[in-house]
Amino acid sequence: MATKDQALVVFLPLGAVLLLPHFNRPPQSRGAPRPLLVGLGVAVVAYAVATGMVVDPRRHLTHVYALFLDPRRVTAGAVYHPPFPHTWDGTLQLLRAFAARGLVAFSLPVLVASVAGMLLVARAAPDRLVLLLPVPALFLLLILPTGAPVLRYLLPLTLVVDAFAAYAVLALRTSRWRPLWLPLLVLLCGWRLAIAADLTYAQEHDTRYPAAQWLTSHVRPGERIEFFGVAETMPPLPQEISTQRVAGRTHWVGEIGHGPEVLRYLATAGPEFLVIVPDWTSQPGVEYSADCPPEVHRALMDGSAGYDLVAYFPPRTILPNVLRRPALDNPSVCPPVRIFARRALAQRLGQQSPS
Repeated sequence: MATKDQALVVFLPLGAVLLLPHFNRPPQSRGAPRPLLVGLGVAVVAYAVATGMVVDPRRHLTHVYALFLDPRRVTAGAVYHPPFPHTWDGTLQLLRAFAARGLVAFSLPVLVASVAGMLLVARAAPDRLVLLLPVPALFLLLILPTGAPVLRYLLPLTLVVDAFAAYAVLALRTSRWRPLWLPLLVLLCGWRLAIAADLTYAQEHDTRYPAAQWLTSHVRPGERIEFFGVAETMPPLPQEISTQRVAGRTHWVGEIGHGPEVLRYLATAGPEFLVIVPDWTSQPGVEYSADCPPEVHRALMDGSAGYDLVAYFPPRTILPNVLRRPALDNPSVCPPVRIFARRALAQRLGQQSPS
């Protein structure tokens, strides 16, 4: 909880509830609060050390204040991903989005097995359903106030969901349906492992590696390379090849309405090469940074900006569509990379503009 704020709403409510005598097992220890108090004290000390409060308490208090009362100081995410409004309709949409993110985080087979496990637990030991408390706690204490169903916030819930899915598998193993337990276990683990293998493959074959090789072999000394958005998404280039954000802009987060100015710049003093890569500001499915105005992207794609697409590196996968790897909050792994060049330069490179 000290190093990841979102974990607070997952583990703190459950930990507080499990301190109650009803859940303090075995029965003979219910009247002995000392172990609970010792554990609580150790947790508080660990929290104070890990947050840095023992070194600089003001820093952490300022962070907590900004997190709850001035979130714009913590992140500019709301600029590019507006939160759901606090209305009845907005809350329903948020709930649907929360469920959709959960389906992505847990996978459909695991979620179905988990629901079966919950039903079995409700019949055999209903008090153990308290382990599901992090699910509504996360929604009510974090997702609903912020209006942002961020996928990574849901990842700690896999600890809970997987536990109930495992319970269902074990129950199946001791029932008359015993022959099905092993195929089900293979399906549940295999689905997740396939997605993990695809992610590893995408990391090892990231599109920016061949894009960097292409740029290194085609860019001549003195030719400029510019980009939109986050510098960290750029292909890893040698030190002698310098890059900069379009028009040398530095304060770009949240900037809007700069499309005409960028088009004028590209038409008059634009760079020889322009690299387009999505980043954390991109809307789902959009293959360019939100720092690149839509009219600029359209002009680049249709050639009216005076540039041609000379190289394209699409995302790579080893899975069929039915097992397609879920999109991350940030398209930071194997993103699509497009390289544009001034038309005269594109002709020199012997490339043709795609239709």
